[in-house]
Amino acid sequence: MERWLLCILEYDGTNYKGLQMQPGQKTVQGEVEQAIFRLTGEQTRIRATSRTDAGVHALGQVIAFPTTSALTPKEFRDSLNTRLTDEIVVRKCREVAVNFDPQENVKHKVYRYTIQNSIVRSVIGRQYMWHIKKSLNREDMFAAAKYFQGKHDFASFCNIECMKNGDDTVRDLTRLDLTIENDVMTFEFQAPSFLYNMIRIVVGTIVEIGLGKIKLCELPEIFEAKERKRAGAGAPAKGLCLVEIVFNE
Repeated sequence: MERWLLCILEYDGTNYKGLQMQPGQKTVQGEVEQAIFRLTGEQTRIRATSRTDAGVHALGQVIAFPTTSALTPKEFRDSLNTRLTDEIVVRKCREVAVNFDPQENVKHKVYRYTIQNSIVRSVIGRQYMWHIKKSLNREDMFAAAKYFQGKHDFASFCNIECMKNGDDTVRDLTRLDLTIENDVMTFEFQAPSFLYNMIRIVVGTIVEIGLGKIKLCELPEIFEAKERKRAGAGAPAKGLCLVEIVFNE
């Protein structure tokens, strides 16, 4: 009898071309589906809440898929983990309604971006942080982060394909917290949804404000322009991590 399972994944995206399956490429989806096949003998397609890009990490990616396996969710999790690489692990597993779609009924997603701002870079953890050697104006960066919060048209802060496809570019960024501890800066974003590359472009723009390449007073004009070229360069993928996905009950 077919049933559906929901799993929460943690993965290091360094060596993967993103989550979504791509012909001839190493992806998180491909690795998970192969592991499921080795466990159950079933060819299945997982559904994921967020399609993380190449090099992006996750602590709380949500996937769902059908199976006829008689294993309990805990047994399924433990058995699947023995068949996955060291870069991917199933944190939790539970049964959900048939045809559960993890992209629906999402209350919010939480992403974290990490920067190390120091003259000397760290070796430990370097694959999870963007190292910036030059001094950053922290006061202006805090002010910029605060300005981004709320409901805005983020057309200037998304991949140009969003505009070409005619996508709705208005998003409600309910939270953008910037915290600094010693030389480590952490941005935490919360919103019901994000545009393609939006977080990395927002971070890149705030960094350019910190470097003095973009003036803080220019932010309103950049929003109003609705042109990708007006915002800063996108931050490297390695500093980005999908932390959590919360569903409406």
